[in-house]
Amino acid sequence: MVARIQTQRFDASALLRLVEALEPAPVTPAPELSAIDGGQTLPVDAPRPPANEQLPIASNGGVSSDVLRARLEAAAASQARPQAATAAQHPTLRRGASGAYVKELQKALKAKGFNPGPIDGQFGPKTEAAVKAFQRANHLAVDGIVGPKTWGKLHAAGAASGSSGTSSSGSRPPVPHGRAAIERVFGQHGSSHQVTTTLPIGPGGRNVRVTLHEKLVPVMKAMLQEAKEKDLLKYIHTFDGMYNNRLKRSGSSWSTHAWGIAFDINASEGSSGRVNPKLVALFEKYGFYWGGHFGDAMHFQYCRDY
Repeated sequence: MVARIQTQRFDASALLRLVEALEPAPVTPAPELSAIDGGQTLPVDAPRPPANEQLPIASNGGVSSDVLRARLEAAAASQARPQAATAAQHPTLRRGASGAYVKELQKALKAKGFNPGPIDGQFGPKTEAAVKAFQRANHLAVDGIVGPKTWGKLHAAGAASGSSGTSSSGSRPPVPHGRAAIERVFGQHGSSHQVTTTLPIGPGGRNVRVTLHEKLVPVMKAMLQEAKEKDLLKYIHTFDGMYNNRLKRSGSSWSTHAWGIAFDINASEGSSGRVNPKLVALFEKYGFYWGGHFGDAMHFQYCRDY
């Protein structure tokens, strides 16, 4: 019996099933392939052996099914390789870019837990901030430019995520407006959500131990890392704490420090003390509202209208 296979699209699994079904019967080589394959029949899409390579012959006179299976698997792998390489074929994107690839980038960032803003195909400041946060989390060069390495990480299953029960600089908790919103986002005031970690927020950027709300740990780390990169930590003269379960100095309502969502710097210079405008702008970029807007220049809080 002559087994002749003609197909327009290679289907390895279907061919394997056919080979197993036909294995007991003798397989006679197709005459028109004998000059090409040394008299041994191979599927039309299977990889060809070198001219001097002879495939083992089975006892029934046909090609060994094990060899043919190996050839089919190799052919399937070779067909899969171009799809795996598509990430490297993406264009390099940076702020100002637009189009379908930017939408794909924004969707990938959002899926990883890094908020790029609206999925609108516009590479603006929010998308750039999300890219930088993703790069930082995955130990890539933090330049906001999406090249082959960043595309590769975005498409990798093991890439670091921005959401794991808390938040990240790319997926920050919403900035609450008013006490009710503060409690919705951060829960009740007190110690139940507080954690202690090391942050470079001491004088001149020195590492100090800080107790704060658990949701703000990655936000603070990303914010202070950016401050370091921009050489702004030198403007921190003193750090005067975050969590303190106390009332506001004037009034009977709870201070934002009672939730661990506010911090004070340069308190020794007074409530109207000097805070570098670039540092203020950076902290507000990450959601911390500056107390200088209401006469308390040393104070930054992750909320408004309270």
